[in-house]
Amino acid sequence: MPHKEDGIRGLRIPLIADKSMAITSKYGVLDEERGIAYRGLFIIDNKGILRQITVNDYPVGRSVPETFRLIKAFQDADKLRESSAESSFSEGEKK
Repeated sequence: MPHKEDGIRGLRIPLIADKSMAITSKYGVLDEERGIAYRGLFIIDNKGILRQITVNDYPVGRSVPETFRLIKAFQDADKLRESSAESSFSEGEKK
């Protein structure tokens, strides 16, 4: 589905199918008794840092537009942090 219909066409990040439930178990969202996972969303940045965890009960899904908003917010925050760090040095002191 296209983005305007809450789809993820053109997505350039990995989506993972956890058929063995090993990852699900490690992230703590596996209901072992029922053999199913809670609905989890984990946003991990390009440095491998976990930035967001959302875990919903079985009948409650996730929102693709909200996920896109969160990703954009983290990207914007990173840019702001980088520009703030750079502006704290005088021109000759940048590393």
